[in-house]
Amino acid sequence: MTKFKVNFVFLADHSLIDNNGKLSIIGIFDKINLQTIPGNYLKFVLIGNFDIIDKTINDISLNVGLIDENNKTVNINIPKQDIHLPEKAKNHFNFMVEFGNLKFDNAGKYKFIVDANGEKVGEVNFEVIKNEQKSNLS
Repeated sequence: MTKFKVNFVFLADHSLIDNNGKLSIIGIFDKINLQTIPGNYLKFVLIGNFDIIDKTINDISLNVGLIDENNKTVNINIPKQDIHLPEKAKNHFNFMVEFGNLKFDNAGKYKFIVDANGEKVGEVNFEVIKNEQKSNLS
């Protein structure tokens, strides 16, 4: 039986979750433009929400992985997060993972995969593009 149901997973420039669980998301995107490849993307967040179907769950082990278009795992060095659910979070669960200076060795399509307690709860596809824009400055 499925224990979770994904509502959404996004990449965004910024997000926050207040003490009451209210979620704010700024700048949702699905393309990362880099000046050079390989290159680093300065800052972004992976943000999502899923319903907890199994009401006996008190703790969540959240794992985030990244794969490229060849299904090859990209090392992002994000440790598993073990979370005890407060009573008010027993129905819906917001999560946010902030990335800083993440390096992409290649342009192409990528996918973040999120799992909770070993069950896939969501994924988000995005593309890394080399920005070919030329400057007007001489």
